[in-house]
Amino acid sequence: MAGFDRKYLALSSSGFSRKAPQIITYRSTTDLIATIITSAYFNDFINELDVNDLMWLVGTDASGLYKVTSVTTNVTVAAI
Repeated sequence: MAGFDRKYLALSSSGFSRKAPQIITYRSTTDLIATIITSAYFNDFINELDVNDLMWLVGTDASGLYKVTSVTTNVTVAAI
């Protein structure tokens, strides 16, 4: 497991007031989707995420759309 790497993260869309969810794309060149969606994977980015932000996540084996469900102590995501 290589872990989160900020250089593979792109902000695709953001609301002007942050009342609308962000849409973020993350493409890992080393991690499986199961690793990427693990709680705490995005903790290095926790201060820039909000609940209900959408993330298009791409792993080495699969991709999918996920929603941020928690940013309290760990970032957690759930499939949409």
